[in-house]
Amino acid sequence: MQKLLISFCGALALIAATAGLPAMAGQRAAVEPFYEFLSDPTSEKAAAAVRATLAEDWKSIGDYSGRTKSADAFVKQVSGFGKLIPDLRASGE
Repeated sequence: MQKLLISFCGALALIAATAGLPAMAGQRAAVEPFYEFLSDPTSEKAAAAVRATLAEDWKSIGDYSGRTKSADAFVKQVSGFGKLIPDLRASGE
């Protein structure tokens, strides 16, 4: 559970670090599915939107061990955040 929380905090830090940058055309559309999924991690619709956004060969590298996660494993992990933190909400504004 600690690794899950560390991964989640890292993802939020990355989002927060880029939130203030000026958006170029299409950037918002590219990241919006991730914000929606983080705001409602148990939503199958949001999970499907993230899967559709990711490239077929997309890999998550989160713990610097050299091991990677597939898009499906990443989506499953983020879906677990909804169980771990049921009132989780992310804001893209």
